[in-house]
Formats: sequence, structure tokens, C-alpha cells
Amino acid sequence: MRGAAAALAVLALAGCGSAKHPAALQARVEGPFGQGADQVWVVRPTGPTKSVVVFLHGLGGPTEDTPANHVPWLLHLAERGSAVIYPRYEVAATIDAQPAAAEHALKGVALGLKTLGLPRVPAVIIGYSRGGPLAVDLASVAPAIGLEPRGVLAVFPSRRFPSEPKLDLRALDPTELVWIMIGDRDTVVGPYGADELLQRLASSGFPQKSVRLIEVVSHGTFSATHLAVLSDSADARTAFWDTADALVTRVR
Repeated sequence: MRGAAAALAVLALAGCGSAKHPAALQARVEGPFGQGADQVWVVRPTGPTKSVVVFLHGLGGPTEDTPANHVPWLLHLAERGSAVIYPRYEVAATIDAQPAAAEHALKGVALGLKTLGLPRVPAVIIGYSRGGPLAVDLASVAPAIGLEPRGVLAVFPSRRFPSEPKLDLRALDPTELVWIMIGDRDTVVGPYGADELLQRLASSGFPQKSVRLIEVVSHGTFSATHLAVLSDSADARTAFWDTADALVTRVR
């Protein structure tokens, strides 16, 4: 775990990528609302709200704990009818993982739902890297704020930090879909976070038929590294955006 934590810390210092998206795109993202780790941003759908997508970022860095690195994907989700909620859940000033991340995420999502007018539609939680295992944790407690996720997508999940409380995943709805993605060239977290998440789900009695493991395979000029998620190239969209779209469509 220590090696994985160190690798994630290096990634955090790099900001998990860089924000290169025009101000016109950024303007579609509303917020932040709230304070500190409880802050949240939202993106409203361009038409009727068909679903809610909560997007949990990777380990905080200069931009990763804001929507900056993921704007094109967030706008794509909104254009397909999802109201998007992006909770901050931890502050980049402290690279170490926030032990109360799930609690902060829950507060941010509650504020995001209120800001969006409390839409009563199916919900999906997407978590990238650090946000991968957190997405499953959040799904287990989200009904407390009136959000009942029908699906979780953990994209290249990292392992959990020892400082984080172990939430009881027996609270997960057994009909919920949990999809887990790994990259064949992801040397930052490798398959270890996915393995840990699979073990946690199995030990909680979560039905195996509701879990799907997806390997993203490198091809041509596309390399399925940990940072590939931050790209909006055609290959990245096919690998990540299309998978998320398929899950959202399934739960609607």
C-alpha cells in the first residue's frame, strides 16, 4: 500500500493532468457551492433531466479536486440528459487522503442535489482512481440523502488508504450494477485497487452477477495508462465515455 500511496502522491503533485479546456466550456460548469471539502460543482443537462451522475475525481492535486480536468466528459454526460454533480470531498492542500472523504462527498452531493432542484431520476456514480473505491462507499450511504444509485463505474480504482473507515458494503442494493475498469498499461494503481474492491464486494455478499470487470486494452496510438482517462481523444471517448453511457442507459 505504501508504494501505491507514494505513486498517487506523485500523481497528485502533477494535478492528475492539466486543464486545457476553453473558458466557454468551463462556463457551463456551475460552482463551487459550499465550503472547503464540502464544495460541489454541477452541470445541468441541455434538455430534460433523465438521470443524475455523481463524478468523483482522483487524488486531489492543483486541479483534480475541481472539475477542470474532466470538463469535456462532464459536458458530454449533460448533453445526454444527465445532471452532473462533482463533489470536491477533499482539499488539494493536503496530499494525504482525507479520512472523512465519504462524509464530505455525501455533503457535497446533498448540496448538489438541492442546487439542481432535487431531481427524482435514476442515478449513477462514476469514480476515477481515488474516487473508484469511494464511489462504492458513497453508493452504500447515499440513500441517507435521498439518492439511490442504480449503478457504479469505478475507473482505474486505487486501493483504499488505511486511514479511511471501512464502510459496510452490505448496505448496497444487490440489484445495483458495479462496473470496474482496469488499464493494461496503468502502472500507477495497476489491478490492485480493482482486486481489493472485488474482494470487499465478495466479502459483503454482493452478488457476483451484478459485477462486471472491464479491461481497457491499448491499441495503435492509444495507451491505456492511468492518465488516459483525462484525454478526450476519440479512443479515450470510446473506452471511457461509451462505457459510462452504456451504464447510464442501462439504469434509466
